[in-house]
Amino acid sequence: MTSTKLGHISVCPDPDVPEARVDLAELVKAREAQGQRLPALFCFPQILQHRLRSINAAFKRARESYGYNGDYFLVYPIKVNQHRRVIESLIHSGEPLGLEAGSKAELMAVLAHAGMTRSVIVCNGYKDREYIRLALGGREDGPQGLSGH
Repeated sequence: MTSTKLGHISVCPDPDVPEARVDLAELVKAREAQGQRLPALFCFPQILQHRLRSINAAFKRARESYGYNGDYFLVYPIKVNQHRRVIESLIHSGEPLGLEAGSKAELMAVLAHAGMTRSVIVCNGYKDREYIRLALGGREDGPQGLSGH
């Protein structure tokens, strides 16, 4: 984000496409002209997707630089943000991505999205019988794998 010459806040959702910069004040004016009321939520999934690509690229460079031949797989802990739009924008980024679930509620959210991609699901922490049953049931539905740590 940056400020414009007019003092407005602008966002560049994808730094690889700088011409797609959005003036937030102009965006609000356009929405109000369409009859939408404030407050409003504006989502820029390109920001998350760019960050994911950047992280994966940084790890690829580091692996090459240090001669590391092992695998690298980014795992997103959904406790950070469980909103559907956030998870879906990460999944649809085209980048390899795993999802981490530490609670039953998080596991249910992960399983609901895991069918959209070949996600790896990581299950962390102490798990009771119901959690394990839910995780194993999700495995039959098709996620690439479940891992308990």
